[in-house]
Amino acid sequence: MDLRARRALLSEVDVVRPLAGSVVEALAAACEPRRFAAGDALIRQGHPADGLWLFASGRADVRLRRKEGSDLILAQMERGDIAGEMALLTGAPRNADVVATEPGEALFLSVAAFRALEARTPEILGILTELTAQRLGKSVADGLADKVLGGFRVVRPAGRGATAVVYEAVRLDDGRTVALKMLSHRFSRDRAAMDLFERESRMLLDLAHPGVATCHGSFDAYGTKFLVMEFLDGPSLWDAITLSGPLPVRDARGVAGAVAGALSFVHAKGVVHCDVKPSNVMLARSGDARLTDFGIARSVDSPPDAAASQVRICGTPRYMAPELFLGAPPSASADLYAFGCTMIEMFTGETPFPQEEIGALVLAKRRFGTAGAGDGPSPLEAVPPDFRPVCAALIAPDPEDRLRDAGALAALAGPVSADVVESTLRARRHA
Repeated sequence: MDLRARRALLSEVDVVRPLAGSVVEALAAACEPRRFAAGDALIRQGHPADGLWLFASGRADVRLRRKEGSDLILAQMERGDIAGEMALLTGAPRNADVVATEPGEALFLSVAAFRALEARTPEILGILTELTAQRLGKSVADGLADKVLGGFRVVRPAGRGATAVVYEAVRLDDGRTVALKMLSHRFSRDRAAMDLFERESRMLLDLAHPGVATCHGSFDAYGTKFLVMEFLDGPSLWDAITLSGPLPVRDARGVAGAVAGALSFVHAKGVVHCDVKPSNVMLARSGDARLTDFGIARSVDSPPDAAASQVRICGTPRYMAPELFLGAPPSASADLYAFGCTMIEMFTGETPFPQEEIGALVLAKRRFGTAGAGDGPSPLEAVPPDFRPVCAALIAPDPEDRLRDAGALAALAGPVSADVVESTLRARRHA
């Protein structure tokens, strides 16, 4: 395969396209064409990384060898696919076998060639981080399945968000099931993101409360950071609302009480969550509800550190208090506003502010409860009458008019029914 053909192949790879032409040229020159036959093992599970493969023709299976002796096929490689990037990025042993099922040709980029290229063009590292971030946590099993890291054996991916992947895992010393929250490799070279992830761990260790997901510590592995969290075996509140509709009033009351108690506790500790919303409330089969994801939480008693100052997001727009759009700092009052939006969504199955365009969204929030609010239905119309006054007080546009503390609502805390949890899990499996 000549240099022109190598460039053409690289141009077909999504993560390569954003690179400058000179970088692609250097990458093409650094790759070595190799042919393979059916049955050839290109990569061996457990072996040290020697390079990555970019397939030009033929096919290969990515196979995970499991302890019980059976192989699990994680993926099938063909033209334009890359294998071996994770070990190259992390320096960890190979996660799986890659075995050719058809003869073909590929480009091979050795570790030495990659390091030399990275020294001249650091942006080349973005190919590996983006590929790894895209792949982990997207299937029933992935490259971390059955691996032991930090004293835990990974069982399966359990969830995936914008900045992290969550795995179900088992602690080796006592068999306890935990959740490992892994910072996406997309951010593994971002010092600010790494600092925020570490800060989340330190903050959670000081927030022991029945309504807050428990953190058991953190560790580094596979080129990124992991938080060891309590494993909650149910869906998120967002899943429950989206897949099963509005919660029955008794269940909504119980969840509202649990979240209110959690917020009252964390606010008393001087912590602002900054992103209260249904997807950050987890339900368990035990009936418990937990407030989770303190990734952008901050202390109200100390000035923002350098890492926090670089993160300008202060919530999710549909749940954000109107003052935050004007540059006001996150506050306990803003958390309560987001909690009010979440309560309304639990009772009605709909977000109280569905506007898609940001200007219209902010205007609707600022006009809520005023004469200029418009002729449409009130966000509170479908809320049970007993809860309308408190919901209205939580989402008041002016912080001075807003409910100051949700502690009194904590008395409502109660278990979520098994019917809600199980029906949501069934619906999620079939979604």
